Amino acid sequence: LHDALPISNLELMGQVGEGVLGSDFDLSPDGKTLAISSGGGVIMADAETMSRIGFIPIFRGAWEVEISPDGSKLAVTHSQLGDESMTTSGAGEIKIVETFLSIYDLQSRQLQARVRLREGGCAGTSAEKLQFSNDGKHLIISGFVPRNTPDGGSALCLYSATDGSLEHIFLPRDAYGGRSLFTQDGNLLYTFSFANSSRNTSTHV
Repeated sequence: LHDALPISNLELMGQVGEGVLGSDFDLSPDGKTLAISSGGGVIMADAETMSRIGFIPIFRGAWEVEISPDGSKLAVTHSQLGDESMTTSGAGEIKIVETFLSIYDLQSRQLQARVRLREGGCAGTSAEKLQFSNDGKHLIISGFVPRNTPDGGSALCLYSATDGSLEHIFLPRDAYGGRSLFTQDGNLLYTFSFANSSRNTSTHV
């Protein structure tokens, strides 16, 4: 480029973070900190100035991020290629993507728990709609295991926000489109659909 400026004349105005920006972010309850998903992990930014204040590297990047109601924890869903594979008619043998839930201390950025979501049958290839309960003690995830694998299908899974242990799976495997909502009194409302019908139910956590 004939009109390009020399590198020495370029000035760095700001830096967002490693990797392509993801599609999910969350604001801390005090309104001071933004957690932003990216292709390299989670970018932490000052919500007022939008300046970068930290970064949590995660191999293959972060899918969804969620800050607990008390601002003490950061939950992240992410993935990596697993050791297992499956055979498809179009692509042949492919590696199965393993999904993970990681829980960090928000202030120190230290990992507190990491869970392989396929253990217990929650999520094999995708984990969506990550959400803390109102009291911050639980995490809900809408997971999916490929239908051409054993026990494949959808699930709505409740995890402990303390150690990441699986507490309950709510949806049958032949369901899809699960959504959930925590009410102010701690009830978990959830809905799911089948091919010709839908069901709504609730439970208390």
